[in-house]
Amino acid sequence: MGKSEGAAPSVIAQFGQELAGIAVGEPVTWQRATFVPLIWTTDRDLDVALLEEEPGVDVEELGQGRATVPEIKIRNRSDKFVLVTDGSLVEGAYQNRVINVTFLVAPKSERVVPVSCVEAGRWGGRGLRFKPRRKAPPMLRARARREIQAEAERQGHIGRANQGRVWRDVALYLAACGRGSPSENFVEAMVWAEEEVAREGTLDDLTAELNRRGEGRTAGVATVWGNRVAAVDLFGLPRLFEKAVGPILTAYLLDLRLAELPKGKEAGDGKVVREFLAQLPRFANRRKPTIGVGDELEISGPECTGNAVLYKGKLYHMSVFGVV
Repeated sequence: MGKSEGAAPSVIAQFGQELAGIAVGEPVTWQRATFVPLIWTTDRDLDVALLEEEPGVDVEELGQGRATVPEIKIRNRSDKFVLVTDGSLVEGAYQNRVINVTFLVAPKSERVVPVSCVEAGRWGGRGLRFKPRRKAPPMLRARARREIQAEAERQGHIGRANQGRVWRDVALYLAACGRGSPSENFVEAMVWAEEEVAREGTLDDLTAELNRRGEGRTAGVATVWGNRVAAVDLFGLPRLFEKAVGPILTAYLLDLRLAELPKGKEAGDGKVVREFLAQLPRFANRRKPTIGVGDELEISGPECTGNAVLYKGKLYHMSVFGVV
């Protein structure tokens, strides 16, 4: 597959226009981080479902005798466009994986998807199908994104991460959580995070507060550690964010608990987030070839790395990570 190439000016312009339609809400300080709601200022009508919610989608190994570590397939049997977001953990089949890219799957279509293994010690034993449930934490996603972009430059492989680096990161997370896993299964770290969230009982309050401060229109969240933006997950519709927010915030909690982070800023006016978003079009390039339909962007700058997907000029999802 070929390398990323410069995006057509119209695509970059559309991306910039979409980001200009985002308002930054009043921040919420939680533990050592600040969470900033992102709000669409215009009405939007996107006919799309999340991978995690659409029953008419099959996530599978490539097939009996054809399974391979860095690729799986997604078959969309439904009449809807389906949004697949990077960092989605898919569990089961031959080994648990994490999806490396954000893209759209057209109705009645099938795509081969680049993934990374997050369970080095298992191959087989659970059939061919996966279940998408959880989200990988931002630091794991950010490091993988840098490697994915470097691999595209070196080898022309689209969406391919450095598997050895991913396995090393998985081992660090498991050790930090104190969770043993015979198959070196990263999901054990996420289970630990879910148990911590349940024990504290604060996640629902944080989610409700983000939605309240967005006046019911919150479509994404930016997380600030110290005085820098650590991560942004932005969806094309508030209802998509509403369905995805639980796993996203649980994954953020995992990094907050395990990383050596500066103390979060006091809630302010969100200026650092506005400045971060404003720079992104300068560092966006079109991914070629695309994994799905629409325009897929790789975002790579000195202090940001991420990806996004637009269809007919509308932003469906963007994830971007800063240097913290």
